[in-house]
Amino acid sequence: MSGRIDNTEEFVMLELEGMESKCLGQATEVVHKFEDKFHNLTVDLNFIEKIQRFLINTQVKMKLEVTKSNYQAESLSSYLEQFQKKIDACAKPRVDKETVTPDELYSFTQMIMEEFKKRSTYLDCLLDLPSASSVPEIPLQGPFAAATRSERQESKVGSQSCDSLLQPSRMGKPATEDAALGVIHSILQTQKSKVYLELEKAPEASGVQLSSPHSPSTTVLGDKKSHTSSINLKTDILLRKASSAGVKRFSKPTRFDKRFQVFGSKPEEEQLHFKGIVWGILWESNDALLLVAEEFYKKKEKRTITRPEYIQETFENSAEMLNQKLLSYHSQAEEYHNVCLQDFREQLKQFEQQLYHVPPLLIAELTKKHLDQLAETTAQIHHSLHERLQESINRQTEHWDSLRPTLGHPGNLNQLESLCNLEQERLTEHLTAIDISKKNLQDCVIKHGEDFVTALASLTENMLLKLDDFLTVDDIQTGTVEVTKAKTTTLIRRKKAGLPLEDRVYIPLTQRGSRTWPGILYYESRAKINDEKLTRETASIKTAKTTLGHVSAMEARDSAYQKYQREYEKELARTEEEPEAQRISATHQETRWKESVLKIKQLYS
Repeated sequence: MSGRIDNTEEFVMLELEGMESKCLGQATEVVHKFEDKFHNLTVDLNFIEKIQRFLINTQVKMKLEVTKSNYQAESLSSYLEQFQKKIDACAKPRVDKETVTPDELYSFTQMIMEEFKKRSTYLDCLLDLPSASSVPEIPLQGPFAAATRSERQESKVGSQSCDSLLQPSRMGKPATEDAALGVIHSILQTQKSKVYLELEKAPEASGVQLSSPHSPSTTVLGDKKSHTSSINLKTDILLRKASSAGVKRFSKPTRFDKRFQVFGSKPEEEQLHFKGIVWGILWESNDALLLVAEEFYKKKEKRTITRPEYIQETFENSAEMLNQKLLSYHSQAEEYHNVCLQDFREQLKQFEQQLYHVPPLLIAELTKKHLDQLAETTAQIHHSLHERLQESINRQTEHWDSLRPTLGHPGNLNQLESLCNLEQERLTEHLTAIDISKKNLQDCVIKHGEDFVTALASLTENMLLKLDDFLTVDDIQTGTVEVTKAKTTTLIRRKKAGLPLEDRVYIPLTQRGSRTWPGILYYESRAKINDEKLTRETASIKTAKTTLGHVSAMEARDSAYQKYQREYEKELARTEEEPEAQRISATHQETRWKESVLKIKQLYS
């Protein structure tokens, strides 16, 4: 009985040991499975985090450029507001306004022009100055690029929220159901058919080539060796074509495949404009993402993906999804650039309208300066003449006081004669001073007139040539403008009124194009014009553009010319009238003197 108990106990112990080893093996197997699964989960999670980090980094870089662009646009808007205030302060100065001179206004205008040039360079939107380092026109390559272009043509223009860049994948729709994948499969299917057609046509093509009259294998038709070699050559060519086609068909895709390089080759130079910078950011991101994906799928081998909702099964699918994501970023950047372009065009319009008020202020300042100089110089000549004439009048008064009736006595005739000579000498000097003053006044007026015309023509020419460097809306790309549909009745009313049928049809602010502006005549006296029958004129000015600033400058020039001409003619008439009146007065004094001398002489006759 005890032996049976011992046997039973031994059997139970053996069973328990076997069960223990079996459970330990099962537990070890489960642990290994969990370790492998945990390792795979960790690897997949690291891959997801890397992709997410690269995408977020790309978004941050693009938003940095957007912030820079917005800052430029806001700075221009601020400058335009300041410009309007400065124009108002210069045209209508008051105590409560900022003191602004026309020269300061002109300097501020040039500064704004430079800022507009910088903005146009950053947006790369000039029509007549294509950038040598601009983004290539064929950057979008591969099937996703074709899909992006077709979608862009159908989409409406509108700024999308930058928050969409923060989405790592398309929400609410799995990548396997994307329409672009259908395009890819159709293209791959087309490539397959092309390979099979090449394999079918290879024997015929090789046979024709080898049967050419110039082929060395057909030079001796009866040679057995040549016939054998030709057969071997045909076989070799067929095998090569089949093997090359097989390589093309069954080779694994790599990140260097052209269909994945949707942003073209690496930019050779650093881009300075918005689209070029964004293009470089997307190229670098695409290159880095493809490298990370390629390394991940090389190590993955044949294991299954632990997160199929976030990770594609193959490198090819993952690369296509990343390309699609980056191309969506590029599409948003293009739409944002178009919005910036439309805002920039509006700012240029506003600046051109404000610039219309600047040339009149500059020319008015020049006119005032020359009129003040003319008035000051003529006043000095009049003052000098007045002093000389006053001295002459004082001497005349002394002579009148010396002219007494006793000088008519025959014994005082010598004194009377001496006094008359002194009076005659004074009168001569008096008339000479009047003539000299008249000549000086005429020369002064003519000289100042010539100086003013020269200065006016020079200032106008400088402004016109400077305005040629001013960017207008016509120098900027139009971009894509959303056309709003209007009702038929509205269109009929616009047509009858002669208005454009579309709301956003661009109408130039003035007639554009190059133009030759006529010069202005120098001021000449009518007598001189009649005698010489010749008039002098400043040179005409040819400009490459016609803007509101050009028109304003010419209108202000003509107005200032006429204003100064009125003062010029008024001063010339004054130089004739005043000396004539002074000579008449001197003649009357001479007549009175002679009459008085004659009466004195008659007292003793």
